[in-house]
Amino acid sequence: MDKRKFEDGEKVQVMADVKRLCDIGVGAMDKRKFEDGEKVRVVADVKRLRDIGIRVDIGDVVGPEGIIDGYVDGDLPCRVRFDNLQAVYYFAEADLESAETPKWTVTVEAVPTELELRNFNTGAIRDTAEGKLNYIKGLSPIVDRGYLEYLDKHRKLPDGSMREFDNWKNGIPQEVYLESLDRHERAVWLICHGYKAFDNRGEVSLKDSLYGVLFNTIGMLHEILDKEVAKIGDDSNRTEPVSGGY
Repeated sequence: MDKRKFEDGEKVQVMADVKRLCDIGVGAMDKRKFEDGEKVRVVADVKRLRDIGIRVDIGDVVGPEGIIDGYVDGDLPCRVRFDNLQAVYYFAEADLESAETPKWTVTVEAVPTELELRNFNTGAIRDTAEGKLNYIKGLSPIVDRGYLEYLDKHRKLPDGSMREFDNWKNGIPQEVYLESLDRHERAVWLICHGYKAFDNRGEVSLKDSLYGVLFNTIGMLHEILDKEVAKIGDDSNRTEPVSGGY
């Protein structure tokens, strides 16, 4: 496509990824200036503001109107406003106090996700919890407590001493975890089919057998993830951040 100028008031609708704005000569790809009052309509997700050269910090929301200060084309100050969470505007080389008459404007019709706002009656404003890990909803406190009770019950050593709760983190070979996992799984299988299950200490319950499966599963995963998850000061093997943060 050619890089022609848009006529006054003309709108272009692009049903495509915002990265392809360069195909119509718009955005950070060719760094061209937008004409006064020029608008381009793009159907895309507001998360992709960076793809048209706009850099903002989602945490820097000022005021209930949903305005965020940022930068365009590297270091040029701009202001992004989420208008009823349906459209996004940015204002560059304009009066950032009012941002009512921008020198040039890009309008992005969007499906707002992580950039939606939560307004609390205290006046506080937060982005939504969409895309963030929720340990409260994802985990069970009674299962966690029971698991720690299971670990505590198995901390006593033959000489009467107690090993630390995190002793297992010192490292147990995967094949040892696998053999133990198999034994506990078979105990679960037997009990669920109406039979009694035993280990070298006597009869085992379904609950303890399930916690045994959990212990070995967590242990195997710990050994795997300990080699994959980036640690402080380590620039290699970094995992992708969770969208929206924690």
